[in-house]
Amino acid sequence: MNTLSKLINIVFVYCTDFIINLANLLGWSYYEFNALIFCFIYPMVLFGLLILYFIQKRRLSTLRDNYKYKSNK
Repeated sequence: MNTLSKLINIVFVYCTDFIINLANLLGWSYYEFNALIFCFIYPMVLFGLLILYFIQKRRLSTLRDNYKYKSNK
């Protein structure tokens, strides 16, 4: 097992233990908490970041157009 595989395994085990402990604290099962994270929270964050990306892309495009307009005067 190489170093990267060991690191990935350590991170996976840590994250799994964290989810199990958090689910136990909340009185949920591991599967319910995992479903909450990966079926609801993660897609919402991903969708939000995509929206933010396109908003910032439009803002940057507007700023570039304004800069080009001012520099041509």
